[in-house]
Amino acid sequence: LFDAADQVFEVMQASPDLTDIAYRLELRDYPGSVQLLHDNLPNLIGEPEDYAALSESLEADAIAKRLDWLRRSLTQPQGFVVKDVARVDPIGLSAPVLKRLQLVQAGFDDAKIVEGRIVSRDGCHVLLRSMPSFPSADIERSGLLVDELLQKMAKIEDAFGEHAVRIAVIGGHRIGLDNSRLIRRDTALAIGVAVVAMFLLSFVAYRRRWLALITLVPPAIAASVAGGVLFFSNTQISAIAVGCGTILLGITIDYAIHVLYHIDN
Repeated sequence: LFDAADQVFEVMQASPDLTDIAYRLELRDYPGSVQLLHDNLPNLIGEPEDYAALSESLEADAIAKRLDWLRRSLTQPQGFVVKDVARVDPIGLSAPVLKRLQLVQAGFDDAKIVEGRIVSRDGCHVLLRSMPSFPSADIERSGLLVDELLQKMAKIEDAFGEHAVRIAVIGGHRIGLDNSRLIRRDTALAIGVAVVAMFLLSFVAYRRRWLALITLVPPAIAASVAGGVLFFSNTQISAIAVGCGTILLGITIDYAIHVLYHIDN
């Protein structure tokens, strides 16, 4: 599992569109995080219960217990980490902030750190995280990135044998891409079915069959003009605009059927 995760990490590092890649957590980063919290403590404390907790921490008995705990911890194996905590926060003034940060780990209670990697408790999953250098709304670049990643991940899966490793690529960029492709497919299907249905209805209703073709002329002209304007002015279009445009095309077809049907009679 770790070999596969290492290969995925190498692929992510090689991609110019992926930044801020998080894979292995280093223990040396922990003291720096505590120092950062301590330096910004005045900005992080502001709730009434925070001041109450600070008042309790400043009592003589609480300070004595805290110092005794630090003394005993420094003589144990975890002392190389505790020493930095003792240096920046000897009496536990950051406790209210650290307690609030426990909410951050909601949903990750079943995870653990193994050799710096974020692993599920059953040891069957490893998490790698990254932030693309462009927003998820950029569907064109998302398509290139996601397709490239999926191809490379499939090669890694094949290298380990069938069903041995499964790599899931998830996130806002893939969700946005999948939604875009789904909307495009559904829109093309809906428009195609509507045009065929309208043509068949016109072909059956008109006394002169060739009028069925004329029924589709107004929406065809309108769609061509709109498509031309979009092609030369913008490369993106809202799915809501596509839906509204489809409704308007349907109205023009309905009106064409109404007018031509009366002319035909």
